[in-house]
Order: sequence, then C-alpha cells, then structure tokens
Amino acid sequence: MFKDYSTIRCNINDKMYTLWVADDQQKRSRGLSNLPSIAKDQGMIFIFDDLCKNSFTMRNTHFPLNILFLCDEHKIIEHQYAKAHQKEPVRPKYEYKYVIEIL
Repeated sequence: MFKDYSTIRCNINDKMYTLWVADDQQKRSRGLSNLPSIAKDQGMIFIFDDLCKNSFTMRNTHFPLNILFLCDEHKIIEHQYAKAHQKEPVRPKYEYKYVIEIL
C-alpha cells in the first residue's frame, strides 16, 4: 500500500496505531485518498517543516476520518471529524506542525 513510507507506532487515547509517515509534499498530497479502507489501528501522520494552517480535503477519501492537529510539542490542539467525500475542506483554527488521520 505505502511501500516507500516509513511507519511509527503511536498511542492515542490508550489505543495503539501504526501510522504511515507523510513527510514530504508528494506524500502529504496523496494522504489516504483513493484507498478503499484502512484498518482500525492504522492511519497517517503528516509532518510539516514549520507551523502551518493548511486545509485538508476529503473529496477522494472513501471513509470518514478523525483529524487531529498537533502543535510542535506533539500535543493535540484541535480535533475535527470529516465525512467520506466531504466537499468542504477541513480548516483548522490554529497553526499546527503535525496532523494525524485515523478512523
């Protein structure tokens, strides 16, 4: 699925996840789009070089996601729920350095 991606294990709310690491523009642009599904213990972490406030799109994502925005200290600063194929972009209120997408 993501052969050229590294993975990390991450504990979120007492549940362990394996996250594919999207650490360059190409990987961040692809995200989890066009996948039929992911396992309940999988997801993706987007790593940005600097704080940013980009929006995320769900138009080619076939399943709903919890989107967690984290500050540079790895603390969750915002949580949004996005529907599959949602037309409106997911726009964070705050600047972030990391984003985690999980079911």
